[in-house]
Amino acid sequence: MLIDELVGRVDQYLDGDDSLEEFERWFYDLAFDIERRKTGRGVDLVHEIEGILAEASSAAWSRSDLNAELDFAVQKHRQHLRVLRVGNEAAWRARSWPLLQFPKVAL
Repeated sequence: MLIDELVGRVDQYLDGDDSLEEFERWFYDLAFDIERRKTGRGVDLVHEIEGILAEASSAAWSRSDLNAELDFAVQKHRQHLRVLRVGNEAAWRARSWPLLQFPKVAL
């Protein structure tokens, strides 16, 4: 599925497994062919990421600003908990992961 592939590749970039250049090369190949695909959320996400990359380039965003925008763009499509690498440690990120949202209980 297109969305899962996009989320996976963005996460690979954010985790440092791919460089920005590697991610962009893969992404722009995908975006070039996207017009032949069906419309839908996957295509919308491609266009959203394309806009983020264009804005980051033209406005000279910092790498951390770019990463935050890419993370935000795909977070609602993630089907898993994302682990952030912080130095030599791993930190759990619980953004919008429904299993970590417990109902409030009155005591």
